[in-house]
Amino acid sequence: MKRSWEESDFKVIGVTGGMASGKSHISKHFYRNYNYGLFNADKLVHILMATDPETIAAIEFAFPGSTVNRRTDRDILSDIVTKDPSALQTLEKILHPYIKYMAEYSIEQAYSSGKKGIVLDIPLLYESGADKYCKAVIVAHTVHEKERAMKRPGMTEEKWQVLTARQDTLEQRLEHSHKHPKHPVFLVDTDGSKETVKERSTTSWRNG
Repeated sequence: MKRSWEESDFKVIGVTGGMASGKSHISKHFYRNYNYGLFNADKLVHILMATDPETIAAIEFAFPGSTVNRRTDRDILSDIVTKDPSALQTLEKILHPYIKYMAEYSIEQAYSSGKKGIVLDIPLLYESGADKYCKAVIVAHTVHEKERAMKRPGMTEEKWQVLTARQDTLEQRLEHSHKHPKHPVFLVDTDGSKETVKERSTTSWRNG
C-alpha cells in the first residue's frame, strides 16, 4: 500500500556521498531556499547516543565500557572502531534501523506540515535502506574529500581508512542508478564556490 506522499508531488531527495564530500551544504541549500524539510542522519545518531536509553544500552552490550554518565562516549566508541574495523559493521546494525524508521517519520511530518519535500542527508543511504523512500538521489563528490576530512577534530589516517572502507566508492554509488530505476541519481561536484555548488544542486533537483 502506497503512502499518501508517494502519490503526490512531494519530493524526497536523498543526499549521500563520502566523508566531507559536501552533503550538508547541499542539504541545507534545499532546506533554506525551497521549503524542504531536512533529516540529518548524523545528528540523529548524536542524539540517540546521548539521550536514548535503548540505543545506549544496545551499544554498551556490543561494546562494554562505551557508556559514561549514562550516555555513549563517542571518543571511546571511536577508539574501539578504529582498533577493530569489524566493530563498525556491528554499530551500523544497531543504528541503521533507527535511521530508516526516523527517516520515514520525518518524511511523514514534512508532508503533513505542507513542505514541498524533504532532503534525507544520510551518508550510508543505500546501506541503511532509506533509499527506498527517495524520488531522486544526489551524490556529493569532491576530489578533496580526504583533505577536508583530515581537518576535522580527532581525525587520523587510521580512522579515515576504517571509516571509508565501509562506504561505497563513487562508482558504486552511481551504479545504484541502474539498480534502482525508480529514482534518478545525480552527481554534484562540490568543488568551487558555495554559489556554484548551489546552482549545480538546484539543476539536479529540477531534473529529478
